[in-house]
Amino acid sequence: MRSGIGLDCNVAYREIPICSGYDDEGNPIVELVEWPFVLPHQLVAAMIQNGFLNVLVQLDKMVDYWHHMLKEFPDHPAASMVSASAPLSLYGDEGQALGGSYMAFHFQSDLSPCLKNAGASRFLITTIPSSYYVFAGKVNLTLQSAAKIICGSLNELSRNGVAIPGDVSDHAVKLRFYVMNFKGDWKYLVQLFNFRKNPSTEKVCWKCEATKGNTDMTNAYTDVAEHAPWKATLWTSLPWPISEVPELTKVTGFDVKMISADLLHTWHLGCGRDLTGSCIKVLVGLRYFHGRSIERSLAQATVQLKRFAKLHKHSLVLRKLTKANLNWSDYPELRCKGFDTFVVLAWLQHEFSLQSKLDLMTTAVWCMDSLMRMLAHSGMHLSEMQQRQKTILGSIYMNCYMTLAQKAIEDGKKLWRVRPKIHILHHCILEDRESRLNPHYSATWMDEDFVKRTMRVKKRTHKRTATSATLCRWLMGLPKQMQLSLDQL
Repeated sequence: MRSGIGLDCNVAYREIPICSGYDDEGNPIVELVEWPFVLPHQLVAAMIQNGFLNVLVQLDKMVDYWHHMLKEFPDHPAASMVSASAPLSLYGDEGQALGGSYMAFHFQSDLSPCLKNAGASRFLITTIPSSYYVFAGKVNLTLQSAAKIICGSLNELSRNGVAIPGDVSDHAVKLRFYVMNFKGDWKYLVQLFNFRKNPSTEKVCWKCEATKGNTDMTNAYTDVAEHAPWKATLWTSLPWPISEVPELTKVTGFDVKMISADLLHTWHLGCGRDLTGSCIKVLVGLRYFHGRSIERSLAQATVQLKRFAKLHKHSLVLRKLTKANLNWSDYPELRCKGFDTFVVLAWLQHEFSLQSKLDLMTTAVWCMDSLMRMLAHSGMHLSEMQQRQKTILGSIYMNCYMTLAQKAIEDGKKLWRVRPKIHILHHCILEDRESRLNPHYSATWMDEDFVKRTMRVKKRTHKRTATSATLCRWLMGLPKQMQLSLDQL
C-alpha cells in the first residue's frame, strides 16, 4: 500500500494477469502482477471525511431519483432506503499516451451538482495498457480481473455504505452507493460484458435478436417498420454466453437494462456524421453552394458554416469542409468532433429552412436537430410528453433516413450509410422506459474529457510506473478540484 498525497486514501495493489511479452513461438507470456487501483469505497469514504459530501451527491435529490428508477427496477436493494442511497455510473474507455493505448476506468456520482465539471465529478480507478491484455478465446482476462476488483469495492459501498456526519443529514447514519448505469462506447461494452452479439457478428444487438440479414432477413435491423419482428425479441436472451458471465454483473442490484447506449458515439460520432456528410454531398451535387468545382463549393459551404457558428456563438473545431474529411469517394461521413456534428446539423437545419425542395432530407435533419436539442435541455427523467416527442421525432427520422438509403441503393449511389449503430440509435428512440431516463444522461461527453485529462497526466510520467504515478498525481490534485466546486455551490 502507498499513501495518496491529496486525500486520506491509498493506492491499493491487487493481482491481475498481464501479457509481459511473447515466447519464440509467438505465444503470450502471462504473469500475475500487483496492479495499482484507487478503490471506490476507500475514495468515497475519504472524500466524505474531508468534507466533500455536498460535491459528491445532492442528498435532497435522492428520493425523487428513486421514485423514477424503482418503477423500472422495483426489486432493487435501494427500495428499502431511498433516502440513504445514491446512484453511481461506471465508465471505461481507451486513451492514447506514451506511445500506446490505455484502458481507463472511472466512476461518477449521478446526483453530483458538478456533473459538467469533469475534474470534480469523475473519479479515476485505474489505467491498464492494452498491450498487457491476456485473452482466453474472446474473453479479456485482464479486464475481467480488473472488473472483479472494481466490483468488490463497489459492493462494499452498496452493502456496508459510508458513515456521514450526523449534522449533515437527518436521513441516515450511513450512505450507500449503487451502480445504476454502465456506460462507454460499444467496443468497451463488448470487452467488459463479453458480448457475443456485436457489430462484428451476424447478431448485432445486446438488447434484442436483430441481425445484419446476411443469412436470414427475418430480424434484419434495417427493418424499421412498426411491427418489425426484432422488436418482439427485446430482452429475450442475454448477450453473453452462460459460461462467460461478466464480472460486472455481480455488482449489487445489477440488471442488463443498466447497460447504456452512448449517444455521443452512437449519434454525434456515428450516425449523425453519416447524415451530415450525405446532406453536404447532396447539396454540393445540386450546386446549392456557389462554385465551379467541388472544392470551391465546399469552400463556400465552409464560409457559410463558420458564419452561422459565429452568429450563434458555437465553438467549431472543424477548420474547413473538404473531400477528405467528408470521405467523398465512399459513403460520406463528416469526420469531425462530436460537438461539431451538433453545430453542422443546426447549420443544415438553418439552410434547409430557406428552401423546401428536399423533403425527406429536410425532414430528417429537422427531426434529429429538434430531438437532440430537446434531450440536451431536458432533465434526467423525461416527462411523458417529452418521451412521446422522442419517439415520434425519432421514428419519423428513421423512416426518412432508411427511405433515402433505399433510394440511393436503387440509384447506385453511395449515400446515406447504414451501419449497426443506427440500430442502437433506433433503440434509444423507441425505448419507453418506466423510469423515463433521459438517454442524454448516458452520453459520455464529460467522461471523454476526463480520459483526455488522465492521458495528459500520464504523458508526464515514466512508462514503467505510469499507472501508479498517474493515480498519485490525480489524488494530489483532486482536493483542489473538489474545494473549488464546493466554494461555487
